[in-house]
Amino acid sequence: MKSKALLVVVLMLCSGCLSGCGDPAVSSPDALKVVFYPLAGAANVASDVEPAIYFSSDVDESSVGSESVLLLYTDLTCTLEEEQLVCECGSEWNEEDDAEVEVDTENPQVVKVLPSDGLLQNRCYVMVCTTAVRGNEQGPLSDLGLPSDEKSALGLSKVRIGAKQSFSTVWVED
Repeated sequence: MKSKALLVVVLMLCSGCLSGCGDPAVSSPDALKVVFYPLAGAANVASDVEPAIYFSSDVDESSVGSESVLLLYTDLTCTLEEEQLVCECGSEWNEEDDAEVEVDTENPQVVKVLPSDGLLQNRCYVMVCTTAVRGNEQGPLSDLGLPSDEKSALGLSKVRIGAKQSFSTVWVED
């Protein structure tokens, strides 16, 4: 009889715990959020501007480098049509191989992207962060899910892109 009473007590305790305790909370960190400078679509950006990427939390320095943060460029051509300057980016994108990519030592939420020769005039640029970039406390960038043709046009068909934006520098007539 004692064992039956003990079993009832155990069952009551367990059922109360199971219904009252609920599932243990398992939280995954939020993905990083990104703002670029210059802002997306900016035109006539001065060549002395230093591009930077601002993240929503401190960036894990070991996740930032030339493989995870890319600066691409192509030629910018402009023509005068009906008294309006119309500019277009070329179709052959190149990677700025000599760009220095580093986490700002004073603000670990900022990644600087510094081309060795600075920004050049008459260029379109695209800054890309892959999903390899992650925060110290927040998770990695989420994949944007860009269409394969858009990624291929940039020469990044096999890259998982977490953030990207484009801008162009000042156009100067040759």
